[in-house]
Amino acid sequence: MIQQMWWRVTAAVILLEDFNTYFAILLGRCAMLSLPISVLVVILRRTLLQRTIFLKGMIWGMLLIVPFMGKLNLFYDHRLIYSLSIWWNDICMIYRPVGYGYMLCVLVYGGYMIYRYREIRRTVQYMEKGRICDYEILINPRLFLQD
Repeated sequence: MIQQMWWRVTAAVILLEDFNTYFAILLGRCAMLSLPISVLVVILRRTLLQRTIFLKGMIWGMLLIVPFMGKLNLFYDHRLIYSLSIWWNDICMIYRPVGYGYMLCVLVYGGYMIYRYREIRRTVQYMEKGRICDYEILINPRLFLQD
């Protein structure tokens, strides 16, 4: 009976390790793809799209595709991309603590972003409301403080 429970606990730990490795590889690939796309977006915004507000906003839409690219065959069809991404697979599969560290960093940063979002929501919630030209605006009292 105890041995059977031990095997179930061991199977659960192995399953968690596999999930962690899988998601670390997938999110690592997305991070590797988002860096060159971010550089491209910044370059386009500073040069060609400098005077167009709508296109500046739409260009960031390119980053919405990136989370789904981890599952595409892009990593296996092109030799250069395959050679750039396969080292991350090897590191995450062989050195499991690297995957754990990566996922821990992702979770900590996600928690920090949620904390900052809640802080901003709380700040906006207590701002005064006013009207200018039939538009409701929020007035920040810190803007009126004198040094």
